[in-house]
Amino acid sequence: MKPSPDELTGLTDRHIITGVTDRFEARREVIEAFQRMHQAAKKENIDIGVVSGFRSFQKQLHIWNQKFSGRRPVLDHHNQDVDISKCTATQLVDLILIWSAIPGGSRHHWGTDLDVIDRTVIPKGYEVRLIDSEYTVSGLFHRLNQWLTAHASEYGFYAPYTGLNLNMYAEPWHISYFPLATGYLQDLTPSLLKNSLEQSDILGKEEVLEKIEEIFNTKIKNVAAPP
Repeated sequence: MKPSPDELTGLTDRHIITGVTDRFEARREVIEAFQRMHQAAKKENIDIGVVSGFRSFQKQLHIWNQKFSGRRPVLDHHNQDVDISKCTATQLVDLILIWSAIPGGSRHHWGTDLDVIDRTVIPKGYEVRLIDSEYTVSGLFHRLNQWLTAHASEYGFYAPYTGLNLNMYAEPWHISYFPLATGYLQDLTPSLLKNSLEQSDILGKEEVLEKIEEIFNTKIKNVAAPP
């Protein structure tokens, strides 16, 4: 059965359940696949924890508006804070899109995508940032990244943001359940995205709507293909 427009854009959670052993929200199939992967990783002393699963349109809107208004940091592609007071609205939209999806356009809406860490290696008091350096050779989660690269596809997961595509930066913490996510991506359209945003109170609405086709093609469709 094809997902509804509200499922595609995060305006409903009727396709979502909460996991029993690792309490995050996602589609049932995703939770079951994750639990199998989690058990396999634990045999190698890796405790995969989910820090973000399903995210509603309203939650994504809150993140976006906080960044646009300066209540949450906006980072450049080097993960450095940006002084947004010096930015035009169009520049600010482009900056936010480096690391955040527009509401309605997040893969987290589908209940198929997860942001993950390794809970076994986090020092007391450490604040996880979900930045690339945490997953590279000298980072806390490098071993997790290596394990996911080698084994995630055995459980239906892969990393859609590899940093190899134009205008997209690597997000090794973000994994996607491709047996379902592939269909969601095919069904989402610029018109669905535009309709959901027109009815919202997103900051920078005029600039976002003006760029909606570009955003759709370069930020939503422009992901790595599943294995």
